[in-house]
Amino acid sequence: MKIIAFLTILVSINFVHSQSIYKSCDEGTNDAISHFNSKKYTLTTLGQVYFPEFQDFQIKVAKEKYGITLTRSDCVLFPYNSCYKKTMRELVLKKFGTNIEEKIYREALVNLKKSKKYIEEIKPKIDTGYVFNPAHINAEFPKEYGTIKNFLLHNTQELKKMKYWSVLADVIIEKDGSISFLKFNKEDLNEEVEYEIRRLLLIMPKWKPATYYEEKVRSKRTISFSCRYNLEIMNRIRKERK
Repeated sequence: MKIIAFLTILVSINFVHSQSIYKSCDEGTNDAISHFNSKKYTLTTLGQVYFPEFQDFQIKVAKEKYGITLTRSDCVLFPYNSCYKKTMRELVLKKFGTNIEEKIYREALVNLKKSKKYIEEIKPKIDTGYVFNPAHINAEFPKEYGTIKNFLLHNTQELKKMKYWSVLADVIIEKDGSISFLKFNKEDLNEEVEYEIRRLLLIMPKWKPATYYEEKVRSKRTISFSCRYNLEIMNRIRKERK
């Protein structure tokens, strides 16, 4: 029975989408106004990135507190869908305020952090040093130091011998932004190359750590290192392309 019900819903959704192909932008605008006046509020705010344990809370807060149905953005928008969502969004933001999405997010986050799943499964990972890969917001090289490419260009010392064009190093960005070395992608590095990469990791400024539900977490990062000569070549190429 569950399978039949699921297939029925799927067919219905596909039918609705197929119908919207043939409808105009004006029809989408008029339908949005009609639905809004009937208090059928919808807001496309979930995006394509899906965190089910959190979005369930977002959907619940939006529906129960504000009467808004949250939807996920479509991969392909036809004129009807595009105009419908644009008009509905303008009307919803006008009624509930331009910060309604932020309010829903904040309230949902508070509720999530009180949940059994968060307390028993997610929080222990954050507290015990679990490496999140990916995190909700990944670690970032500090902007006040420019880009990591520029940092390496200006701080890499010339090497007498480097067998490879570049060497990848897997590292952990700690909660405080410091770097812990994991491993190289090559096993036959000479001592000079390995020493230089480790030296660069030691003098590298602290990163802005990754976050998971706005909590600082450990995360994995792969950094590419090369000799100074190669870095200068790549820098010239980037400048010529601008």
